[in-house]
Amino acid sequence: MLVTIVLAVGLTSLEKIVPQIIYLICAYPAAFLASLFLGSRPIVTDAKEILIPLAGHSIHVIPACSAYGFFCLLYAMIVSHLFHHVQTKKAVQFSILAVPIVFGITVLTNSSRIVCAYYVNKMGKVLLPSNFQAALHQGVGIVLFLSVLMGMYLLLERVFHYEFKR
Repeated sequence: MLVTIVLAVGLTSLEKIVPQIIYLICAYPAAFLASLFLGSRPIVTDAKEILIPLAGHSIHVIPACSAYGFFCLLYAMIVSHLFHHVQTKKAVQFSILAVPIVFGITVLTNSSRIVCAYYVNKMGKVLLPSNFQAALHQGVGIVLFLSVLMGMYLLLERVFHYEFKR
């Protein structure tokens, strides 16, 4: 448990130390993947923000939308499971191997969130008053990120449960 707390706090602190680097590393791949679905290419503006230009409406992928917090949370959850169920030496090795896997899951989830938020926003403009847009945007993120976290938790529980049943 202590390892998880130290890891989570350490990773979160990294965002405070080098925020622009974390933003570009986490947000650009997700914006690029989302832009493929939306038929555009992301650009980095002079203000160092990521923008997906679309006809009539552009998507601003701001630092708060980088999904770095999701990355930290998912990584801490996986490392916690590893250290609780696997020998320390193997847990350290698997923790290192988990970084690119968790990064890939984060990018896929965040790009899905960007695309879904775009289409929900378009539908919301037709169906709901304009003051609901922020809640819709937040809701899409909550549903997607929480679903992935719950799914990964269930997968980890299943994998580690069957590992000890053998």
